[in-house]
Amino acid sequence: GMMPAEDEQSGFVVKDIKASFLATAALGDLLDVKTTVLKLRNSSTLLQQEVYRENSKLFTMEILLVYVKEGKPVRIPEAYRELFGLYQ
Repeated sequence: GMMPAEDEQSGFVVKDIKASFLATAALGDLLDVKTTVLKLRNSSTLLQQEVYRENSKLFTMEILLVYVKEGKPVRIPEAYRELFGLYQ
């Protein structure tokens, strides 16, 4: 399925993902997730997410998202571009 979108025919899809499991967490652990926008292009964005328990990094991943409309890459709408700009 597609992630947030302007309408039913558009949204973000995962094109590529690279993930590294570094340590375990237990049910009930308080975890922090840090998201950073590494690149913001016309129709795609590369995000890095890191999961921490206190000061220990447990998990990291890079995810490439592409915005598509009717199955074809299109320019990321301005509302999303502004939101991603907060995390650069």
